[in-house]
Amino acid sequence: MRALLLFSLVLTLVVSGCFDVPVLPSRDVGTRDARLRDAQVAIPLEVREVRALDVRGMRWPLEAAPRRLALEIELTSPIVEDEEAVVLVRGEPDDTLEDDVARRPLTIATRERIVASDVAYDGALVRVTPREALAPADLLTLAIASFTRSIDDEALGIARLVSVRISDDPRAGARVVGTFPADGTLDVPTNAAPFVLAFDGEVTLEGDAIVVRDQRGALETISTLTECEPAGLEAVRCLSVAPRGPWPSGARLVMETTEALHDATGAGMSPHRIEVTTAPGPDATPPTFVVTSELCAVDADPEPAPGCLIVTDESWALELSIDEPVRIGLTRPGVVMRALAPRGTATLTIRGLSPSTREDATLEVVDLAGLRTSVAIVVTTRPPLAPITITEVCSNPDGPEPDQEWLELTNVGTVPAALEGLRIADRADALGQPLSTSRVLAPGARVLLVGADFDPEAAGVPPGTPLVIAGPTLVPSGLTNSGEPLFLRDATLARLAHVPSFAGSEGECLVRDEDASARADAIDDFHYDACTPGR
Repeated sequence: MRALLLFSLVLTLVVSGCFDVPVLPSRDVGTRDARLRDAQVAIPLEVREVRALDVRGMRWPLEAAPRRLALEIELTSPIVEDEEAVVLVRGEPDDTLEDDVARRPLTIATRERIVASDVAYDGALVRVTPREALAPADLLTLAIASFTRSIDDEALGIARLVSVRISDDPRAGARVVGTFPADGTLDVPTNAAPFVLAFDGEVTLEGDAIVVRDQRGALETISTLTECEPAGLEAVRCLSVAPRGPWPSGARLVMETTEALHDATGAGMSPHRIEVTTAPGPDATPPTFVVTSELCAVDADPEPAPGCLIVTDESWALELSIDEPVRIGLTRPGVVMRALAPRGTATLTIRGLSPSTREDATLEVVDLAGLRTSVAIVVTTRPPLAPITITEVCSNPDGPEPDQEWLELTNVGTVPAALEGLRIADRADALGQPLSTSRVLAPGARVLLVGADFDPEAAGVPPGTPLVIAGPTLVPSGLTNSGEPLFLRDATLARLAHVPSFAGSEGECLVRDEDASARADAIDDFHYDACTPGR
């Protein structure tokens, strides 16, 4: 039986080998099946991710990016190289930019915002690298235009705007923010102390980070990272540069940073160069205060001081003039203020004091050779002054000048304040004409100070806004559009307000910040904004 089964199997194999196995013809692919096949191959063009990288390739948050930055764009497929498709611009994303990158060509306004960058294409990755280090807190927008196309001719379709903010962390980058001596200083003594460079971030030294040379070539120097506060510089990190011996006499010295100077991310620093001229020999004379009372403001304190002393009821400021470049130290109870006077002039301002408060301080100045001069200062703040200040200035009106110029006075206190006898001047040494008015400002009330030919309707002044005429014009010859200071003083010549010099912006007004005190007079206490006279 088993033999019979084996015979049947062999016979079957032999018979099947004598015939060809039929091959079935392939069927045509229908339309529906073709669409399915193509859908599996064609990938819609999309932006998968945008990354902020430093020079070492380390990833940073887009809202806190490094100053030496590379933005890496990951797409679903490679794109066609196009100078308008991927751009980095200054400022935050807005509707205008979004509309502009929805079609080509880009407008002139957008082109003016572009940050010069190198754009590299590598498959589905695009890298945008600004050519210069960016500033702390810079706001940028990476714009990927809607007309961006893949190499398979797929369009992005919808523009992608990505917001980027540069970190102000000292570890995100650094730049030189000050030097001592300053660029262009003359007669640097041959016994000068080490030169100092100040940075607003952390830095590292590798090799010859600083090179100093004269007409004959490079000098032997020693570079050391040091603290900034003893050198009188407000910065994160300082670097001192000292020669091996005295500085050469009568020489033109050039000091430059090199690629061996890096920030904390490992990026090379932007080059910085200063040039000074040395004196014929060493310095043996301590610095001297130059006191010229005729150059002081008319509201300077009559008490003896090593400079011009301006005292209010909440602050005092000392304007100094010294016969050579110096580092300054002002010691008050529990506090030391340090500053530099690279040209021999400086203003030290103390704020946040109470009326009728006495302070005893010591002022010390140190010259380039390390020689010192000290003097004691006694200052008593004034009794409470009228709580009136300058809150808004229109120096560049839409209408005729100087007729349509005005400034706004506001009572920022809690008690009424009279305007009679107040003086407005555009020079520190000018008295200004006293106001002839009996008006009293209630707390929070405002008034416009104007010239005789001022047209309130043309200036958009709300009906009922009180006006006070200062004279034929607001100040003699009017306010210059290029900027000039303003001084508001009371009948005793005590300073109530000071507006620093700002270049005018047509149709806009210089506005005191809401959180600035009545006597605040730093540039940072003001900004330009839409004019709101009397409001």
